[in-house]
Amino acid sequence: MRNFKPLIHIFNVADRYFLFDTNAETFLEISKTCYQIIEEARQNIGDRGLLTKESFSELINSEIEDIIRLSNLNYQDANQIEETITELKMLYEQGLIFSELQYPVDEKNIGKSGIKALCVHPAHDCNMRCSYCFAEGGSYSHDISYMDIDTAKQAVEFLVNNSGDRKNLEIDFFGGEPLLNFPVIEKCVAHAKELANKHGKHFKFTLTTNGLALTDSIIDFLVSNRFAVVMSLDGRKEIHDNYRTDLAGNSTYEKILPAFKKLLNKMQAHDYCEYYIRGTYTRKNLDFSEDVFHIADLGFSRISLEPVTGEENSSFSLNEHYLSKLKSEYLKIVENSLTRNNSSEINFFHFNLDLNNGPCTTKRITGCGAGFDYLAVDPGGNLYPCHQFVDMEEYSMGHVAENSLNSDISKKFKTNNLINKNDCYDCWAKFLCGGGCHASALKANNSIEMPNQLDCQLKKIQFEYALYKKAREQEVDKEGVVHHGYGSV
Repeated sequence: MRNFKPLIHIFNVADRYFLFDTNAETFLEISKTCYQIIEEARQNIGDRGLLTKESFSELINSEIEDIIRLSNLNYQDANQIEETITELKMLYEQGLIFSELQYPVDEKNIGKSGIKALCVHPAHDCNMRCSYCFAEGGSYSHDISYMDIDTAKQAVEFLVNNSGDRKNLEIDFFGGEPLLNFPVIEKCVAHAKELANKHGKHFKFTLTTNGLALTDSIIDFLVSNRFAVVMSLDGRKEIHDNYRTDLAGNSTYEKILPAFKKLLNKMQAHDYCEYYIRGTYTRKNLDFSEDVFHIADLGFSRISLEPVTGEENSSFSLNEHYLSKLKSEYLKIVENSLTRNNSSEINFFHFNLDLNNGPCTTKRITGCGAGFDYLAVDPGGNLYPCHQFVDMEEYSMGHVAENSLNSDISKKFKTNNLINKNDCYDCWAKFLCGGGCHASALKANNSIEMPNQLDCQLKKIQFEYALYKKAREQEVDKEGVVHHGYGSV
């Protein structure tokens, strides 16, 4: 059990000012005066750039003259400053800011519920050659390989046998391009349903596909089995085709788009709509908001565009020099999404932030659950902490034919959580991200324990604009009525 330091974060977007309390997840719009008071206090009486609970208490109990002098404000604004301090005192006394928090998580119980999800790789092969692909053309830097039916069945059995008391399980088909081995997917789903009936489980299936092998019969299968589908599309044709080509280097945009539209229409006809268009943006399309708008104009509302980070000398990796531009793009997405009607709405993945009914306590502490809640299995049946660790021999956790896992690796991931990550301790966004991606940390720092700092900066930007969007959405309805779903000071 660990006491987490009381923290607040202040930020501004489009000349508006906001405060977020890390522990209580209180979100407030504040005045510029309030922002100035807190920011100057952070710089002048904070600890290593952080405004601590003790220094904040010192601030709000100071004489108004001292606060004015500390904050470089005008004496003419003394009444407003006094009102601001009074409101901050009230919030502080109510525990809405600088709130104490002790997460009652016993590390011994992390992962005790059993495995929830398995990422199954039917094929380490691909019918595209995307130049930014972390899987090296789908083969993960090894020979092309395909999963056989027996291994697929063993994978399902492994998940059921190691799921404990969990009822709801998930199989994610990933690659490479998983549809290159569609018969194994069919058999895998059928076997999962058989075992679900026998053991009282319920399976959810997801699939990530580039769309080139998506036929009418496969679409029917996906829809009839209520698959959630992640469709890979980078946006505008020229952007998509710049990186996502077929094996001969030809355009793929016009080949996949009709199939994606057909799949979406089929889903809607069957009264469900579980999909995301998942794209990538690089330094080649820093105007990636235009790609989001393009995808929405095509009729796809559920959109996720992920930044490429990697080697500094690559032609597409982002770095700190681009952060200011990325902020402006996220702002454009917020503003544009608020003006659209239902037929072309934007549900942007990184703006889906629920401060009231978000993840459970353990999830906030442990993040994605790789290595104990979630595992990946390669075509040969070998198990890894997640799909981004596949074929890393030092992270091999066992085989689906066996009924055991490498407990040392599993423990390494279980304990790599916010309770133990000192780099995350002073971060205002830690409970929103859960400590970041293990694989990204490994690639950046050769250690899963040290978060990738560029990823951290990108996540914080995304969270700030998600919060800003929340504020904008709750301001005014169609009749112009002001809402107060979030507070103000």
